Amino acid sequence: MEHIFIAAAQDRYALDVFVQDGFDMLELSAIVEIVRDLNKPPVAAAIDLQVMSPRGGPVLALDGITSANSIPFNHRRGAGLLILVGSAMPDARLLATIFSKARAHGRYILALSGAATALKMRGAFGTAPISMPWNDAMACDMSDRHEETPDRIYLFDSCFGTSAGRFSAPHAILALLSRHCGNRAVSVTAERTLLGNLRSAHASQRVGVRERYRVDNPKLVKLIKLFEERFEEPLSVSETSVALGISLRQLQRLCRRELGVSPKRLLEDIRLNWARWRLEYSDMSITEIAYACGFGSSTNLATVFRRRYGKTPRNFREGGQPSEAVPCRMSDVSANRIDLKVYETD
Repeated sequence: MEHIFIAAAQDRYALDVFVQDGFDMLELSAIVEIVRDLNKPPVAAAIDLQVMSPRGGPVLALDGITSANSIPFNHRRGAGLLILVGSAMPDARLLATIFSKARAHGRYILALSGAATALKMRGAFGTAPISMPWNDAMACDMSDRHEETPDRIYLFDSCFGTSAGRFSAPHAILALLSRHCGNRAVSVTAERTLLGNLRSAHASQRVGVRERYRVDNPKLVKLIKLFEERFEEPLSVSETSVALGISLRQLQRLCRRELGVSPKRLLEDIRLNWARWRLEYSDMSITEIAYACGFGSSTNLATVFRRRYGKTPRNFREGGQPSEAVPCRMSDVSANRIDLKVYETD
């Protein structure tokens, strides 16, 4: 797909963004900020950005914010990139028409989140593997595909790319623009726009609590969310049961029946996952990690860590092997046991 990254006429690179009512403002904002930064010296990428919509004028975002004026959609020919921003209520037929004509005009297309889902439902991608939001993928009938939709945050084909969208969108966009601007330029932009390190296409999407833990009980889902959001606090399991509106005994039975572990062990696993990640990938001291992960002291962290992994946090940091994926999300529950599993966040 090298041909799509040749600068357009007058040494400018044509980047068109198509939005519809109900579009994702986060995705559009990411595109605008990335282009604005890349166009600054010393890179001066000369990216010609145009925001388009079906009729032009203001477009209403999903969160009720009205975007700046857009121009009516028109097909620019030749090299460049067309990004189809996700929408909560996409006109799938219109998207499919735009997709088909853009390909005929030699444009490379990147479909984000809901746009990728809508095009998939219209059969626009054929049997090519694509990236789409995990919850949309679960709802889609995948029987017309040779291979199940991956959980990758983005995938690029020779003529089009797809992305799960939302927080994954900036990484997909920068990965494409790196062919035009260079890896160094997009890395600097990633830092300046607070993205940090760019994520590869192999990074996994973050999925919901129900799917990760394979549970349906609303009380248990609420418990896991509470533990994941407040694991750094000195949580009490008895106080947690009160917040959930059930007795401590009921909560313990529920956890053991559905997860095969006690609530205390569940919270401990979440804390240990974060402690392991910080030991491997942060410069925080062991005492700082202990407090940041809810253990209260380095001694308590060392005791729990040694009991679980057979080595101290210090020994783990000095000789532990890095995990394949970098950010750690939670423990995966399967067959009445909890195994350490690593996820990247969106």
